[in-house]
Amino acid sequence: MSVFQNVQFVSPQPIKINTEAVVQTAKVFGGVTAGIVILLFIAIIASVGFAVWMSVRAVNKSGVISPSKITESAKPSFARETLRFSGEGNGAGKFTDNRTIAADGEGKIYSADYQGGRVQVFDKDGKFLTQWFVKDKEAVVLSLTANRNGTVFVTQPGGKLTAYEGSSGNILKEAKLDLTSSLYPTADGKIIAASRNDILQINEIYK
Repeated sequence: MSVFQNVQFVSPQPIKINTEAVVQTAKVFGGVTAGIVILLFIAIIASVGFAVWMSVRAVNKSGVISPSKITESAKPSFARETLRFSGEGNGAGKFTDNRTIAADGEGKIYSADYQGGRVQVFDKDGKFLTQWFVKDKEAVVLSLTANRNGTVFVTQPGGKLTAYEGSSGNILKEAKLDLTSSLYPTADGKIIAASRNDILQINEIYK
C-alpha cells in the first residue's frame, strides 16, 4: 500500500543584504589600504630625497667629493694644523683634485692634480712659485714625493716612475717598475716605493 503525503512547496525567500553596511565596510578597508599605500610612498620619497641630499652635500660643483668639516673632537691628538694654503680652481696656485703632496729639504711644497698632469710648487709658507707638467699628461698621478735635494718622484699607471727636477720640471730619470707604486720618503732622505705585495728602495742614481 502506497502512502502519499501532501507536501506544500514554498517559494524561496530572497536573502536580504545590508548593502549600506557592505559599502561602509569597503570604505573602511579601502581607506586603510589607501593610507598604508600613501605612507609607504611618503617613506620611499623621503628615503630617496635623503640619499640625494647626502650625495649633493658630499659632491661640490666640480664633481669632486669634498670631506665634511672635521669637528674639534675628531681632530687627531698627535698633530695640529700649522699651514693652510691654495684653494679650488684652475688658476695658478689652485687645484681641482689634488691627492698628493710632498716637501723637500728646503721646505718647498709640491702637489699635483690627480688628472691633467699639473704639478705646482709653493714655498714653505704656501706662496705659489711655479708649475710644470709631468711627461704623460693623459695619465693620472698615482703618487708623488720629493727627496731632500728637491727631486720630485711621480708614479703613473703602467709602472711608470719618473724623477723630475722640482724647480723646473725637467726630467732627470725614467724607469719602468713591475708594480704600480705609492711613494714614501724616509727620515734619512731615501725614497721607498711600495705596492700591495712589494717594497723597494729607489736607487741612488735618482738623488
